[in-house]
Amino acid sequence: MSPLALSDSQLDQVMRLAAPLSVGVRAAFLERLAGELGALGELGDGVVFKTASRIQKEFFDPPDILPHPGRYA
Repeated sequence: MSPLALSDSQLDQVMRLAAPLSVGVRAAFLERLAGELGALGELGDGVVFKTASRIQKEFFDPPDILPHPGRYA
């Protein structure tokens, strides 16, 4: 796979979307994103953000913030 040519703002957006992901899935997120973006033609800001945010939702595992798991405050 050839490297993607992302602008600084596109790369910044991708890294912002990767930040809340657990460390164990970040590489998989970036690989999946690179694969999907590589299959597309022109990469405008909107396409990069829309694709990255869609994929992020698949990898995001929200933290359990309830004080007592299984009980509601």
